[in-house]
Amino acid sequence: MSCRFKLIFFSAQVFLVGFFVRPAAASTEISSAIFSDQTWDLAGSPYIIKGGNAGVGGGATLTIEPGVVVKLEENTQFGAGSGSIRALGMPGQPIIFTSIFDDAAGGDTNGDGNATLPTMGAWHRMVLGNDNNVLDHVEVKYGAYCMLGSFSKPTITHSLFEHCGTGFDLSHLSAGATMTDNTIRNNYYGVQALVPFPDGVIFSNNNITGNVVGFRNVLGSSGPPFDARGNWWGHASGPFNLASNPQGQGNEVTDYVLFDPWLDTEVVTEPPPPGKRPVLIVPGIAGTDLFYNGRLSWPDLRRMFDTNDVFLLDELALNTEGNDNSNTISLGDIIRDMNIDLLPDTDIFQDLIDSLETDGYVANQDYFVFPYDWRLNLDESANLLQKKIEQIKLLTGSSKIDIVAHSMGGLVVKDYLFGEGTQDISKLIFVGTPHLGAPKAGKALLIGYNFEIPILNNQVMKLLSRNYPSVYQILPSETYFNSFSGYIVPSSFSGLTPLDYDQTKNWLMDRGANGILLAQAENFFAKNLSHIDFGNIAVYNIAGCKIDTQAAYKYAFGNQSIGSIGYTTGDKTVPLASADAINIPASHKYYAKKASHSELPSTEGVRELIVGIINGNTELADNVSQSTQFCNINGKTLKWHSPVEVQVYSQEKHSGPMVWGLENGIDGVDYEIIDGEKFIFLPTDEGQEYQIVGKGEAQGTFDLLISDNDNGATSETHVFNDVVITPSSVIKFNVSDQSTDEFIDLDVSGSGDFQTVQSSADLNGNQSEDLLPPETQATASGIQGLNGWYRTDVQVSLSATDDNSGVLVTKYSLDGGQNYLVYSGPFFINQEGGTIVKYYSVDKAGNDEEVKILNLHIDKTTPEIQTQFDLIAKDFVFQAIDNLDIAPLLLCTSTNCTASDYAGNITILTFQKTKILATRNLKLASISYNGVITNFQSNLLVITLVEKSGVIVDFDQGFWLKSQQVVFINLNKPKNQSTIYTLKSNGTLSKVLASGIKFLQLSTEKGSIKSKY
Repeated sequence: MSCRFKLIFFSAQVFLVGFFVRPAAASTEISSAIFSDQTWDLAGSPYIIKGGNAGVGGGATLTIEPGVVVKLEENTQFGAGSGSIRALGMPGQPIIFTSIFDDAAGGDTNGDGNATLPTMGAWHRMVLGNDNNVLDHVEVKYGAYCMLGSFSKPTITHSLFEHCGTGFDLSHLSAGATMTDNTIRNNYYGVQALVPFPDGVIFSNNNITGNVVGFRNVLGSSGPPFDARGNWWGHASGPFNLASNPQGQGNEVTDYVLFDPWLDTEVVTEPPPPGKRPVLIVPGIAGTDLFYNGRLSWPDLRRMFDTNDVFLLDELALNTEGNDNSNTISLGDIIRDMNIDLLPDTDIFQDLIDSLETDGYVANQDYFVFPYDWRLNLDESANLLQKKIEQIKLLTGSSKIDIVAHSMGGLVVKDYLFGEGTQDISKLIFVGTPHLGAPKAGKALLIGYNFEIPILNNQVMKLLSRNYPSVYQILPSETYFNSFSGYIVPSSFSGLTPLDYDQTKNWLMDRGANGILLAQAENFFAKNLSHIDFGNIAVYNIAGCKIDTQAAYKYAFGNQSIGSIGYTTGDKTVPLASADAINIPASHKYYAKKASHSELPSTEGVRELIVGIINGNTELADNVSQSTQFCNINGKTLKWHSPVEVQVYSQEKHSGPMVWGLENGIDGVDYEIIDGEKFIFLPTDEGQEYQIVGKGEAQGTFDLLISDNDNGATSETHVFNDVVITPSSVIKFNVSDQSTDEFIDLDVSGSGDFQTVQSSADLNGNQSEDLLPPETQATASGIQGLNGWYRTDVQVSLSATDDNSGVLVTKYSLDGGQNYLVYSGPFFINQEGGTIVKYYSVDKAGNDEEVKILNLHIDKTTPEIQTQFDLIAKDFVFQAIDNLDIAPLLLCTSTNCTASDYAGNITILTFQKTKILATRNLKLASISYNGVITNFQSNLLVITLVEKSGVIVDFDQGFWLKSQQVVFINLNKPKNQSTIYTLKSNGTLSKVLASGIKFLQLSTEKGSIKSKY
């Protein structure tokens, strides 16, 4: 097998347009004033203004050629005092005045990579103090005051002032000053003025947009109003002024500024360059090649296939703050397609790019791509996007570009627009963008997500994702929750209620999510990019639909694992509700039927639409509509709780586990394995038919639920519960829109003999949502003793209830769970000692209750009492004996003994003791077991003991129980021998000799007396 990757090598031209920031090749430092005529050309560019004394004086003229970049260090200024500046750029070759930190213009002049970035006020100001200053096609950026007129009448046309504290200070201008056809944008103050205009100052036909305040009159009411009429303020309704134009949606204008009439369309400051307007393609998450120490890491499908994907943990992991401090990752191309033997080809951008090239677009001339590190904070990617756009404009000479943004790339573009304004983009096409986030991002954090790459391990991606800022930034935002229900549904006896935004954050945190990155994502959400103002950009949105898309994860009882997946219409990754949540006219919204997320840009019908939008021709293919009517999904879901391998086949295509991973080759099928459970969605709304084949993986049982799904709602479910299988078992059945799903075929032994198994329960839609198991209560009945023991047989009753679908069956086991019996009514436990009753119930939705245990202890037998003569005590002694209690309690008086066991069974023995000289007699009178009295027949135990000086001379024992028992034991002391006489059944005595002293012992036994020696 050989891996077929399309390797993209960068040409020298790509480097020139800045795919990687490079240091400037040469620069010229300016640290003193200029007092003779000079020309700054491209050969010396960029020119670095150092110190505070640089400027043009002494009547000298500084001529700056097109394309030259002038960079100013912190706290420096530049300009013309008694000299003059002639900076005449050209369309596509502007002259740029900017910060030393601005790597987008003139390269990385200070040689620190991205360590420093330009900000508003990075240098001081540019001052024009002479009447002969002419600026045309000039860009001035990042100053505290980008331009300040000082008793002069400059001519400034076709120029740009942006990212400044004040874009243009019009104070101290002289009559004849002319400022027309300029763009003043994205500054704090676009324009401000301190001294009234003299007559003859021309300030009109300019674009003033994206500033915090468009025009600030510093004087207030102390002077005549400033004349700023005939300008474009960013909206056809004109500038906002609370008193004069409160309905204006353009930049704010303070009081005492004349602005009416205003322009109702944007000023075209220069004709568009010849040729096509450039197009930039922005990929989504996981959409850029990442190289580790020069070797492809993402997506190295060959390494994933041949070994495993654990290498990604070593190469692509970020620290807990979401940063990569290794300096080992470099960017490659955007991922245009992915191909490897045995896996389906994935065409992400290649067919779209081919269509652009067929339409005459040329790489790095008319169309460009934006690779970026998709793991990182989107704010960082947005900053790089800003540089990329500037580079494209500089290279092509175009003032605007078109952007095609796929998936998360759309959020990167929105983030760029939030910070940079909307002047650089003509047409913006979102393709499958999760405007409000995607629930699958939450799934990535909880259990992992393999980005539809079947050989990629979910667990690996779970570990990586938890420190990827981008994953948190594409979580469903709070706006998502305000518009739609949440996507995490915990198991609760109070019902299935989705978690709200804050509860979801806590849920993720409790399960290992990164709190630092969650907080960072909240800062990102706070920008409210879902309601961003696109200004004059022509925005289009293409959303995929009519594919089952995961939208909710419902947890099983105990909330430790996912018990059910909720589906909605979408593109398999982004629900339509999120992909369509953009505030643009309905005429600019498009819906692509059965277009999967990863391949959406190159899907037939979509790629033609994208090219058509760019070129102003939007003919729609049959699979694309401007209505959502064809977006609804219908199908059937299969949920397996089982040791069963499940394969799905349809028209020679396959979905299911393979040796190398989970293949999903059937269009529209969603197949998930989570914690061994199988969740499968099968679309059936176009007559699809499927053959399901299951193979047993172990000895046991399986549960199967087959549900009808109507646009995300379950209408009916057929449940097969506890179907017995072996490792040889085979299960087969077919699924279609016509199948009843009430029967499956099962070959238990694998012999080819299939038997039909009928569903054990059929549920309606509400019952199908049942994820809570039933609750079973066990009741034991019998005479209770002490310490939790019963003194009789025990009757056990089981009672089960369920909150929704109803109880299907209750089962119990008396052998430790090896075998379970179906409960049909009360049963008895009569075995003495301890008995463990295991029991559980299953509801009709297939939810198994956790096995419960009832511990029973039964002791129905009372203690018995035994006695014998003790030679030391010279008296009769008694002992209690019990079948279960090894040390029953015994209390004796001179006439009775009471024995009790742990369970509370009580035995009372009454007797009479007498002593005559050397003879001692014991007569047992009666015995009581738990209050039931039995009187003994006439009996007598006689002991004769003769001692001299403490030494036994004679010891004889005899017991008579009517004619039933006669026992004599006589001791022959000299021989140390006992002679034992016992009554035989024929009435004669038997004689046995035994060495030593033998004791005659009496014991009770169920109301009778037994003797032994």
